Parts: sequence; structure tokens; C-alpha cells
Amino acid sequence: MLCVGVVEIACVGLLLFGRARPAVLATWVLLVFMADAIYTHIAISDKLNDTIPTIIGLVLVLARLWAMGALDCQSRS
Repeated sequence: MLCVGVVEIACVGLLLFGRARPAVLATWVLLVFMADAIYTHIAISDKLNDTIPTIIGLVLVLARLWAMGALDCQSRS
């Protein structure tokens, strides 16, 4: 649990103060963490009220990736 918190804080630091590539990597790491958190909420049969903040976090991370252009599926030639 402590390791997850340290990684999340490091990712936020990269988002705030990092350059483009580390920020994209940090955002992808946060995306994986949010997806895993949602899976955990579903696996332990949590109420929807307990899961909504995580879903909102996932949506915000996806919006960040989209805004950064990291979800662009077109080839870059």
C-alpha cells in the first residue's frame, strides 16, 4: 500500500514538473492504477457510491491522455 502511494505521488510530481515524455508515462501509470482500483472495487462487491470517485479519476486520466494527444491512433509518418 505504501509503495502504491509513493508511485502515485511520484507520478503527480512528474505531471506537475516533468517534461512531455515523463508526463505521458506518469499518466499511463495512473491509468493502470485507476483501472486496477476499479477492478478491486468490483471484485470485493463495493457499492457504487464507493466506486464513483475512482471512476471519476479514471475519466480524468483518460481526458488528460486525450488532451496530450497520447490516445492518437493514427500513424505518425
